[in-house]
Amino acid sequence: MTNIIIKNKQINELGSCDLESLLSLYSNRFQNLSQNLKLDSTEKIFNLSELEDNFTKKISIIIRINNIVQQLESYSINCEDFSKAKTLIFFKEKVSKGTLAKLKILIEGIVVKFIIENGILLDIIFPGDKSLLLKLDSTHLKTKSKVAIMSDIHIGSTLFREENFLDAINFIINDADIKYLILAGDVCDGVGIYPGHENNLLITDIEKQYVKAAEILNIIPKEKTVFFVPGNHDASPLFEPQKKLTERYSKYFNKNIIFTTNPTNIFLENRDFLVYHGASLDGIISSSEEFSYDDAGKVMEYLLRIKHLAPKLGRSAISSWYNIDHLIIKNMPWAFITGHIHTFTNYELSNGTKLFNAGTWQDLSDFQRRLGHKPIFCKLLICSLGDGFTEVKDFYA
Repeated sequence: MTNIIIKNKQINELGSCDLESLLSLYSNRFQNLSQNLKLDSTEKIFNLSELEDNFTKKISIIIRINNIVQQLESYSINCEDFSKAKTLIFFKEKVSKGTLAKLKILIEGIVVKFIIENGILLDIIFPGDKSLLLKLDSTHLKTKSKVAIMSDIHIGSTLFREENFLDAINFIINDADIKYLILAGDVCDGVGIYPGHENNLLITDIEKQYVKAAEILNIIPKEKTVFFVPGNHDASPLFEPQKKLTERYSKYFNKNIIFTTNPTNIFLENRDFLVYHGASLDGIISSSEEFSYDDAGKVMEYLLRIKHLAPKLGRSAISSWYNIDHLIIKNMPWAFITGHIHTFTNYELSNGTKLFNAGTWQDLSDFQRRLGHKPIFCKLLICSLGDGFTEVKDFYA
């Protein structure tokens, strides 16, 4: 375990669903992300309340987006800062193509910087723009260790492709270089997750689903470490950050299977893996025509760009209303792993960060078909910790 460091989202304070808690959450997010948007400590940032008095100047404002409406000739943006809430209107003909493209991906809850002059929007800066331009250390490590990555297994479902999954587990067992396995959520199918779910369940008792999962995962030798990150189907409260599974379910698993929060940062031999199951991906895809289920990598890059895992309250991602926003992305990871939408991504950004969405080991359900999911089945990602080379093994048959 000396080569493993886990930084779970430690939640000490209790959240509550009242207005004061929500305001504290947004204030904490705004304060933290504002620091990433300032060029330096000397940059003058104007408040929304100062806009009218400085209309002709070239100024910068940092705002939280509440709502954006695209009209025939303009964009109407409802936003706020600590001084006031305000609706800004920008005419499309006066916005450059590059800035127009950024307008199209503004969604509720994000914090950005606008550069304005004479009522014209000159540019939009996102909190992660600077980080994405900085190259990660490309030094190769002197290790042969590899990490296997899987997600959305859905044990307990009639649609679970058990034979394919067992083939993959046996492959992991027989590859001496695979020292680690990351399971990025929805290991079990759960109960009552969506309308008609009971019609797709082979195991209807949630605890027995984890007994079955343990029977499979416990065949992995104790020399290999497995990380169990919960998803929205797992037996963990849906509020994000999700807590790790309790003793009621974890007791069935061997000690080499480590339970984490969702999200979590896992450091393997100094490589930083940010693992987030990805419930927020649905809400982001539905918020802009620029995103789709066909390109999870684009959505994941966007999360790194806004430096937040789930900016939009409600819908699929339910953020806990704590005084501290635990879903801010503080540092650029070596690899970013998601699941949830059952698609497959194996992509490296220009700064060196690797994006992995690990597909699924479950056939398409009618509910997923209605949501527009286009799943990729039974692919195993294997990433070398030494040089970052990633291979894909296909177990679909």
